[in-house]
Amino acid sequence: MNLHKSVTWGGAVCRWLGSLWVLVLLLSIAFEAATDVEARRSRHGESQGFDSVVSPRQEWRRRRRKNSECRLGGQWHAINTTWSPNLGPPFGVWNCVQCVCVSVQKKRRRVARVICSNIKNQCPEALCWNPVLLPGHCCKTCPDEAPLERSAPAVQLERAPQRDAFAEAHTGNDFVILLNGRTSQSPVTSPYVATGRLSIKRSTLHFSFLLSSNMPAPESLHFLNADGEILEILEAQSTPFDVNSNRVCGTWTRVPRDYRQLLRSEDVWVALVPPESAEADIISGRVARYVGADTEVFSALMTHGSSIPPSVSGTPRLPGGGTAIVSVDSRSESLHISLVFNGIFPPSASHNVSMVLQLTPSRSLPPVTDKFLLSKVFTDVNKAEVMTTLGDTSLPQLTRGRVHIKLWAESAPELAIEGTVAARATCNVFSTVLTTADSEEVAEGERFGAGWAVLALTDEGFFNYQVQVQAVGRVTGVSMVAVYKRKDRVVHDLTESFSNGWANGTYTRPTYGDLDALMRGRLQVVIESEPTNLQGKFEVQAMTDAVRSNKPALVRSVGVQWAATAWVAVDDECVMHYHVQLAGPDPRPSWQLVLQEKDETYDPRLAQQRVVLEEAVDNWEVADHTTLLTQASLSRLHVGGASYLEMLLFTSSETTDDANSGITRLTGRLDAMSVPDACLLDNVDVDSHRRRVSCGFDCLNDNDDDRPRRTKCIDNEKQVYEDGASWRSLWTRCEQCMCTRGTISCVPEVCPTVQCSYPKPPLPGQCCRMCPANDEERRFRGPGCHFNNQTHPVGSQWHPFLPPNGFDKCVTCSCNLGDDHRPLLQCTRVECPLLSCPHSESILTPGSCCKTCPVRPAVVTQPAAPPGVLSDDRKLNREQERRNRLISEGGCPIKGIVRANGEEWHPRLSPGGIYRCIKCSCKDGDLSCHRLSCPQLSCPRKVHPPDSCCAQCEQQSSTGHTNRSPHLQRRRGGNRKGGKRYRKRRNRTNDRGWRG
Repeated sequence: MNLHKSVTWGGAVCRWLGSLWVLVLLLSIAFEAATDVEARRSRHGESQGFDSVVSPRQEWRRRRRKNSECRLGGQWHAINTTWSPNLGPPFGVWNCVQCVCVSVQKKRRRVARVICSNIKNQCPEALCWNPVLLPGHCCKTCPDEAPLERSAPAVQLERAPQRDAFAEAHTGNDFVILLNGRTSQSPVTSPYVATGRLSIKRSTLHFSFLLSSNMPAPESLHFLNADGEILEILEAQSTPFDVNSNRVCGTWTRVPRDYRQLLRSEDVWVALVPPESAEADIISGRVARYVGADTEVFSALMTHGSSIPPSVSGTPRLPGGGTAIVSVDSRSESLHISLVFNGIFPPSASHNVSMVLQLTPSRSLPPVTDKFLLSKVFTDVNKAEVMTTLGDTSLPQLTRGRVHIKLWAESAPELAIEGTVAARATCNVFSTVLTTADSEEVAEGERFGAGWAVLALTDEGFFNYQVQVQAVGRVTGVSMVAVYKRKDRVVHDLTESFSNGWANGTYTRPTYGDLDALMRGRLQVVIESEPTNLQGKFEVQAMTDAVRSNKPALVRSVGVQWAATAWVAVDDECVMHYHVQLAGPDPRPSWQLVLQEKDETYDPRLAQQRVVLEEAVDNWEVADHTTLLTQASLSRLHVGGASYLEMLLFTSSETTDDANSGITRLTGRLDAMSVPDACLLDNVDVDSHRRRVSCGFDCLNDNDDDRPRRTKCIDNEKQVYEDGASWRSLWTRCEQCMCTRGTISCVPEVCPTVQCSYPKPPLPGQCCRMCPANDEERRFRGPGCHFNNQTHPVGSQWHPFLPPNGFDKCVTCSCNLGDDHRPLLQCTRVECPLLSCPHSESILTPGSCCKTCPVRPAVVTQPAAPPGVLSDDRKLNREQERRNRLISEGGCPIKGIVRANGEEWHPRLSPGGIYRCIKCSCKDGDLSCHRLSCPQLSCPRKVHPPDSCCAQCEQQSSTGHTNRSPHLQRRRGGNRKGGKRYRKRRNRTNDRGWRG
């Protein structure tokens, strides 16, 4: 009995593995296909044939795919995360399949790849006779037991030990990097030098690089590990705040936890890749956590002078450079300078090298020189720390960017490196959301105000600011305030420049205290008004792809204390990027982000989109993109005033009958923004890449999936009609007009043939003649029959007008009086005569209502088919007719097969065969599939027939073998090898009996 049970259980497991392996195979094939397309595209990047069939948005998706995350089913998954795939209806989430995103090596890259496996065979056996499968679980459990945790995936990951969340949150998140030919993993003779500052905020890495003069802007940035494998490739981000020279900024969103650990362990390198046209070498450097990185206020990039000795003893010299990390003690005004440098030593220097650091203020002030001893010289990076001061003029000169720094070895002054000390080497753009302070006592139902502020720091130390406020009441003061523990200090008063909710200008006299407060997140904007005040602290603005516009949009609601800012921009590939930051009181709600169009000004004929950008966000900010916008939506963004961002804040988790309870709605209108001409309706055809000349809305008539279809029409009187509507022309007599996909077309009315000898002329307002009315019709004074939004008098006949085909001449409608003396509408179709040819051979001539037999040729050029055998053409015609008949009767076309109306079947999933646990049905043209539910069996022994989805009791499935002897039943139910020997012995006996 145990052996029989094991065989039955093994067969069931094999069937499950076979069905679930189909899913794994499909997922792997889909992922490999996407990977192969990317590989082919990288190998044939200059192929015009490939570019001609790839749309710009598809090219953007391919080019912007991250190496550090997996995308499956429209969702992203970080490396070393597991999930169960969602196949959508009717299958849903496959809980018995687990997918994991792993990092694998592909040439010189570390790429993310999805691996899925079946975990059904890892389920423990339930120790009860009636186990149940709970929703969302893979393994069956006993009813009185707690649900088992999902089994571990079959793929075991070799992961380094991770720090806990507390240790990660309290570890330094600021890093410094020096890049030149000496710090590169493969030394190069590049004359360029760059320095960078990186910081981690949650799971986002913010980076900025200060480039040496005349250095070309990099085309991309490569993040590498210690083995030189590429972890991620990012692009430099251009912003409208061009107040800092020679700087490159950007962000790496959703950095995997493992890569963040590599960064903190100083095992990450960054390479700046110049464009091919620049003919420059790639320079790279190692990201490290240097002393003073978390307290840095000023930075300097130091390079060689105009010329250095090109060689020593005939060998080329590798250029060097350095960076300075400057922190300030505001009490003593002393400077702590942390130096990172190389390439300034003579060949003989190795230990105890005497170094000189010189700081030279402007205005002809005397320089300050400090000397220190470097104990050991390294070829790649050398570090040193110096404490110095410039006296009373130290802080004002540093704040204005007027201090020159120079470093050299006493034995080689000709190899000195030098530069200018300025504000920290970041993009220096700060922003904040202005909301009501938490300490404010606000009455219930108060009208809250909201706003935003953006500040950009220039190389000269000036503050360029913009402030916008909405619905705040009477404003009495606007100022920037530095927040301290003991007492706050007003930095700059903006009241005079504030007008109509706006304030913009430049603060040209900031002190070191103002700059220090800005760098450390202590500078805030305060709006003093009645009845409540608004405030918000400046934080570093992440340089995402969305920060291409000049200002953000404000998303708010009048009676809500929460508010948000949204940066929205469209790139050259017609992809919309967004970066939304939420602010308000704690606790933070989860929220949903939706792009909603309310077109009242642009063109109501075009379909209006509603795109859910984010389903659920649990953070204060989110940055991502969407490729779902049509050209009409992008044109609305370009014009402005028709697109809105809606944020649904889920502020309550209680379940109530009201669907909107616990939901707070914030709304913000998007102003006009710059959209490339190729993304607008009136310019470029994406497929042929040729420019159109003012084609207007006719561009929408092309067969392009990215272009929207017009769903409404507008006549000369600005009357809007829905798509498919019809009406009688108001300007031309006896014409019917209709709206078809945004186009109005009018056709002359077609009158049926009257069945009387002396018809009457048309009545007023009618176009067709009528037969004389009888006495009852003459006494009738009612309106007549209503059909298709029109009224027809009693006794009239007409052909119905059915958009978009126009008048149907094969149907005649009439309005007569019925037996109850009320108008009766009747419509009849022309009766067609019987044909002498088969129905499959009949043809329908354009303009006629009935089919006719074709005219057969007099001469037969080919021999007739044998009796009972159809020719190939007749077979195709009959098959096509059968398909058309099934579809007309409510059938469902599915992948080349037409299912009849009412038919039920099990789907076939190649290569696993028919999947009998899923039943599909066709009803009136609609396809629906559902999973079969198996009954609970109480019998001790169960078997699983191969042609059934559910298990059955043994006595129910073995009715054909109950009359056999117990010996034969034991043979058949025993091991498979014994049964085979028995059958062979029986066959030999039968052969002998027949031979005898």
